[in-house]
Amino acid sequence: MSNLDKNLNEWVSKNLISSQQADAIKHFESEKPESSWVLTSLLALGALVIVIGVISLVAANWYQIPDVVKLSTNFIFLGVLAYLCFHFYQQSRMILFEAVLLFYMAVTLGSIGLISQVFHTNGKLYQALLLWAAMHLGTVFLSRRFFTPFIWTGTLICSYFLMALDFNIFSTYSSRNLEFMLIVLPLTCSFLTLVSKSLSGDHNNTKAFRVWSLFALLVATITSEVSRFHIEGTQIASIGYISIWVLSLFAMLGVWIGNDYNKFQKYTLSAVLATYLIHIHLDLTMFNEEIILAAFTILLLGFVAIFLASLKYRTSFQFILFLIGVRFLVIYFQAFGGFAQTGFGLILSGLIILGIAYSWNKYRKKLTDWAEGWSQA
Repeated sequence: MSNLDKNLNEWVSKNLISSQQADAIKHFESEKPESSWVLTSLLALGALVIVIGVISLVAANWYQIPDVVKLSTNFIFLGVLAYLCFHFYQQSRMILFEAVLLFYMAVTLGSIGLISQVFHTNGKLYQALLLWAAMHLGTVFLSRRFFTPFIWTGTLICSYFLMALDFNIFSTYSSRNLEFMLIVLPLTCSFLTLVSKSLSGDHNNTKAFRVWSLFALLVATITSEVSRFHIEGTQIASIGYISIWVLSLFAMLGVWIGNDYNKFQKYTLSAVLATYLIHIHLDLTMFNEEIILAAFTILLLGFVAIFLASLKYRTSFQFILFLIGVRFLVIYFQAFGGFAQTGFGLILSGLIILGIAYSWNKYRKKLTDWAEGWSQA
């Protein structure tokens, strides 16, 4: 019995639909043209093998191919892809357009590498990424899907990150360039979100920067804990704190001036930012203890979870809840120390993990529904 039949039988048994409606749905689905996933998979596998074969053949004879042939073939291929992008866009065949556009952008990055190799420019990776991002600054606005702007904004952030590492530009702000960069990255992404919104409105670029801000926040929170207690601390200079405060003001401004969120969501984001700032500044207070830092980490993740619930992002909400559970488990290991590594300690640890798994499986939907309802109240 197919999944559709099982679902229809369950819906009929619970009086959600009638038997006549179930039969009509079955008839409608049976009249659809069949799509063989086996055939599709075999075709995709065959195409992939051919592509790998072509790449292997070219790679094996790469240094025997004249440079003019490499460059000519590359630019002809780029021209064909550009024409296909234009053609599919004009024909409003947006799925094909998005696929070819993404492929075209990937080949463009490869072309930068090819030109660098042919002319021995010896450029840095961040330079290639910045050039690529600049070249596609206008192209990415043609996309109607989220994935392409997400890749473009991620590449822009990555190039900034690599450039800062190469020049060690934050050395005057902190004793550890990398750790400070990770700490300030979510604030930088929030600032870029504000810039993107002012320039392009609610385009997918703005949404992508928001997603990167959340991801950077999670990475920065983990980095802040690890660097403070396991890498002999990250000493931040006064000018470093000033830069954090300025970026925080821009982030807060971006939250409150727009109409993207309701008042509850704005207050929740403000609480996220305030908790994060306290998290960063704990080393300046007398409460610079592991358990205090862990409490603020959990509080921060809690505010993030509430915000995601208010947006009805269930998967993301449940993922944050999972991280909170993991952090509680880490607190247990920190609190009991060596006992957690003994036989009784390991048994207790296993029971705690099983209890968390059971509770998560049983209550995650109820907790998600409660959070969504409470945030909308």
